[in-house]
Amino acid sequence: GQQLIATSSVATATEGQNLTEEIGKTMASKILGASKDLLNYKAGEELSQEEKQISDELTNQLKNKNYLPLNQPIDEKSLKIAADSVSAKKQYLESLVAINQECFKNFDKSVSNVLKDAFEKGDTSSSKKLSENYNCVFNDLINTPVPSDWVSFHKDLLTHYQNCKIVYEAIGNYQNDPIKASFALDAIKELINSAEQLQTIFEIKAKSVGL
Repeated sequence: GQQLIATSSVATATEGQNLTEEIGKTMASKILGASKDLLNYKAGEELSQEEKQISDELTNQLKNKNYLPLNQPIDEKSLKIAADSVSAKKQYLESLVAINQECFKNFDKSVSNVLKDAFEKGDTSSSKKLSENYNCVFNDLINTPVPSDWVSFHKDLLTHYQNCKIVYEAIGNYQNDPIKASFALDAIKELINSAEQLQTIFEIKAKSVGL
């Protein structure tokens, strides 16, 4: 079936988790000044008790301030509600696929490669581009008429794309704000799981209207 989210940007949960854990340790080292730069990080390098305490306190403080504003509510007033008909549903799903294809054209990097570019090569251009792609989908989708009984699915999609935009934007800016980037890394596993769930729902809905 059609991919709801460009296949190039989807990684398996395990792959994403392993990579983000590895980079997360590097980020902790970077933030606390335990290593001069990301590439000098040695596997197995442990934070001292004092550094760990500082890190934990910082994490708790930042979480309280919602440092990475994910899952922002979608205002239903900004949505375009269409009649609940089979044709409207088909049109919505076809628009959804077309928007994804258009916004992700000429982008063929996996999440893993985007992260490796940023944290191993110091090249954040693909992360920034990925953020722009998700923002493109969000902006086009919020202006797409949605059948009245699919509003909940529509809002879940918009939240997902908005979260992706915020996460990859933070990763793209990690050199200026490594703390926010570390929160973004923690969120990637959730994004991958969310993408998989939405893809499943999309396929069920497509089948229900004969697509």
